[in-house]
Amino acid sequence: MATNTTEQLTGADEDYGYLFGCDGLLSLKQAAKKLGVHVNSIRRFCEDGRLRGGKLPVAEGEDNSKGKRVVCTRSVRNLIERAQD
Repeated sequence: MATNTTEQLTGADEDYGYLFGCDGLLSLKQAAKKLGVHVNSIRRFCEDGRLRGGKLPVAEGEDNSKGKRVVCTRSVRNLIERAQD
């Protein structure tokens, strides 16, 4: 017997309506190329909420600030769609 379960979103995932990284992750450089902007613009877009940014986890015991910054692919796609409207 199969059961359908739905995962309850919480925190920022609930605010955005999807899980961070559900469609993959992009480096800041990849996101900048896809949007045709400078990498600093991607950082700013993450800070002001236009894009969902995060960091990859680091090895246990290492400084968390050393994690590589990434951007949620779905947030990039959503930004492109909003710009086309």
